Amino acid sequence: MAAASRSSNFSLPSCCLRGGCLTGPNHSGVELHGFLSYLVKCNIDGTEYRVYGYKGKQVRDNIHSEDVAVFMYEFYLNPRYGEVYNLGGGKDNSRSILEAFE
Repeated sequence: MAAASRSSNFSLPSCCLRGGCLTGPNHSGVELHGFLSYLVKCNIDGTEYRVYGYKGKQVRDNIHSEDVAVFMYEFYLNPRYGEVYNLGGGKDNSRSILEAFE
């Protein structure tokens, strides 16, 4: 039985949030996690940013933590039990690592 149907059957006030790359002012990215905040940190500190895999062409769908919090509040106001939500900034906020360098 899928997770969504279990939540629906038992009316659990829950859902599945599948976030893109969450980011925000308090995100403390590190070399292998949180590429956008880590990239900014490297720029500020003058540290070299290493690119791993796919020559920097991999795309990340960035979403601000405040946007996720707004979604969670809206879900609280009008829950749809057992739903799965893909949270991301969409095409306009998707960047490859190479594009983010610019």
